[in-house]
Parts: sequence; structure tokens; C-alpha cells
Amino acid sequence: NVVFDGAELYCADCGYVIDDSYIDGRREWVFHNQDDVKKHAHAEGSYSPLMYDYGLGSVITEFSRDGHNQKLSKHQKNVAYRLKKVHRQNTMKNAKNIVFLLSETNRIALAIGVPEHVKIDALNICRKVFEHRLTRGRGIDVTAAACVAIACLLNKIPVNNRTFQAVLTEPADVMHAARKIRSELNIVYSPLGVEDYINLYGSRFSLSFEEKQAVREAVSLLLNNQKLQSFTVKTIVAVAVYVLCIEGKRNLTRMQFAAMADVSLTTMRKALNIMKNLLIKN
Repeated sequence: NVVFDGAELYCADCGYVIDDSYIDGRREWVFHNQDDVKKHAHAEGSYSPLMYDYGLGSVITEFSRDGHNQKLSKHQKNVAYRLKKVHRQNTMKNAKNIVFLLSETNRIALAIGVPEHVKIDALNICRKVFEHRLTRGRGIDVTAAACVAIACLLNKIPVNNRTFQAVLTEPADVMHAARKIRSELNIVYSPLGVEDYINLYGSRFSLSFEEKQAVREAVSLLLNNQKLQSFTVKTIVAVAVYVLCIEGKRNLTRMQFAAMADVSLTTMRKALNIMKNLLIKN
């Protein structure tokens, strides 16, 4: 018949003390409402990459008593006030710019619809950019967009300047800023290949497995052709998707397809004239 009275763990029948220094794991407060929960909470908010200190920093609140519940003297109150003031000043000085940069990065990532893990990568890149002072000479929104672009390319998601046009206040060369930041931080990622673009357009245009396979075979024949050396892999894959899967089968004009595939309409027309003849011959 073991009983715990708040100090000792003992048997109520024979009085044998099992432990005289038992740790009381019960709550020391009874919470009647949400205000009591906030008032007596032992910790602040949960871990968040959006906060400059990940939500794990210390917060000095108003207090008038010490750890032994004794009232502070006038001198101790002055010391506590100065400590709180210096802590707040140092925190705001370090946090002001990076908080704005992180919030702008989060806004751009949500606006262009990247997955959650890509957004986390972009926020981590932002912290490195801030630590190395690479924001000088660039707008906060351009730097944030460049961090999102690097995170997308690291995760094999194709992006370019047109991807960020709608989310920036002014037109800017985001990819140029991304290349500069990548060079300064020594970030290495492999270029996007044929399979990456096939998977991208496969999900964007709802291609079946047979259609993807047909595009894969056609692109393997076209890549080594001398007439197509001036076109990028992205353009070749996009035009192959249009010729084999889209043209005449879906209600999409060339202009609509070019906008969805993120390819210039003029470039698409040039590649289309060459590739149609090559595909007919093959």
C-alpha cells in the first residue's frame, strides 16, 4: 500500500519509507482557464524555423520576486531592469533584419506554391546569407526570392525569373542573384536533366505512363541531333511533349502550352518546325 505525500514514498501499512527524496512529478498549479496555462507555462512556443532564434530564445518577463519568492530590493530591481533592457536591445538589433528576410522568404515560397521541405531549405539558406552578410546591395525581396530559387534547384524543381515576376514589387534578375549567392556559399547542385523535366511536365499536363515513355524515347533520339544544339534540354522536352501528347488531343493552344510549360513562344515555334520533321523521319 504505497503512498506518496509530496515528500516521501512509503508504505501506509507498515510505515516503511521507500524513498525520502522522491521527485514530485505532479503539476504544481491547477489550471482553471487558458490564462492560467499561459501564466504558469514552463516553456514558450514550439520550434519554428520562421523565428530568428527558432523559437528557443530566452525571454525576460516582468518580475518582483526572486527564486525563493522573496521581494527584490531596490538595487536588485534596478539590476533586473537593466538586464532586461540590454537583452531586449541586443535581441532586436540581431533579429530585426533576419526576421524580415525570413518572413519575406516564407511569403514568396507560399506564393509560388513550393512544398514544405523546400520552404525549410530556403529558410536555412536565408540564415546563411544573413550570417555571411550577402544581403548588401540587394533588396530584401530579391534576396528572399534568390534563396527560394536555390532551394528549388537543390530539390530538382525548375524555376526562372518569370516564376518570381508576380511576387516581386519590381522586376529583378533573381537567377543572377541566386548564382552569386550560390557561389559565395559554395552550394553545389547538379543541373536538371531530361528525366526531371519529363516528370515535371508529366505532373503538370497529367501525362500517362505510355505518354511519358514515348516522350523519353523521342528525346533520346533528338538530343544528339546537330540541328537542335542551340536549344536547351527544357525546350526539347517541352516541344516533344507538345508534339506527342498535347497537339490535337487536349484543348490547349500553342500560346497556352508555352505559358504552362514556361517556354518562350518564339523559341517553341522554331524548335517545333525542326522537331516535327525529325520525328516524322524517325
